[in-house]
Amino acid sequence: MADTEADIESIKTAILALATGERVVKVSLGDKLIEYGAAQLTNLRELVRNDPLAGSGMDTLVANLIGTGITPRWLLDDAALKKVIQELWADWVNEADADGVCDFYGLQALAARAIIEAGEVLIRFRPRRPCPVHTSAMWISFSGPRPSASGW
Repeated sequence: MADTEADIESIKTAILALATGERVVKVSLGDKLIEYGAAQLTNLRELVRNDPLAGSGMDTLVANLIGTGITPRWLLDDAALKKVIQELWADWVNEADADGVCDFYGLQALAARAIIEAGEVLIRFRPRRPCPVHTSAMWISFSGPRPSASGW
């Protein structure tokens, strides 16, 4: 409770300083959101990994959201062109993951899991040969430093 009261007091002080024209050196609301967000993310990840019920719930939610994969439907009248595009798609699906761990549909499930667990995911498109584009799904916590209300 003390943190909440301290946060309210710091917000009141900041509002008063802004109203009187004083320069506010640091408003800690953003820092607190980032701090508590990181703690909540850590708690959720620990819960999903160590509690069978939470892990099962996560698996069920991802399965209901993605299933076996969200697939494209080609709305083309030319059957020959449609067949060529479908064959190219089928070839690319197996090569889509830059790490070679899963196919495109596995990346969809990985991204869905990251969004549910962390609230965000970073998909990186990486042009490479012979495959035109590889993708990698990165948990946002592995993407490096994040800005805060007080700067970097």
